[in-house]
Amino acid sequence: MKIRSSGLIAILFFTLIQMPPVSAADPSVPATTAKPGSVKLNMTKSDLQMKAEGKPFTVEGEVVDAWCYSSHTMGTGRGEKHKPCAQACILGGVSAGIVDDQGTLYIAAKHVGYEGCQKMLLPLIAKRVKATGWLTTTGGCNLMKIRQIEEIKLPKVSAAK
Repeated sequence: MKIRSSGLIAILFFTLIQMPPVSAADPSVPATTAKPGSVKLNMTKSDLQMKAEGKPFTVEGEVVDAWCYSSHTMGTGRGEKHKPCAQACILGGVSAGIVDDQGTLYIAAKHVGYEGCQKMLLPLIAKRVKATGWLTTTGGCNLMKIRQIEEIKLPKVSAAK
């Protein structure tokens, strides 16, 4: 079957006019600020739902990339040796998370639209942190909306002589 270019243009036109319009009041569309290229996220419906359904939560543990830690494809997916891999994974779109001392993984929920928690957690990979926010568990998955995070400085251990 041969489609002429005018027929293809007509198909595209009718497809586009049938798409629902996106309005600024749509909660799934981030509200933009006056600065070009910047995005300011208001509390969305999902944020409010998570806050309502979740519980206040604090966790101490190590920042990891969720894939390598969960799959063990790259060893344990933890520690300084794994840091370059975790950075590459998180920059590539893998979710970051925090593993507590019992080995439970808490996946970091979206903090900034289209970036997740990258900017917040990249500098803290393989470091011990204390994070506070809200926690929900769905289908066995722990999802944490981080509101505040700080690095926990471990005391230096002197080498035995």
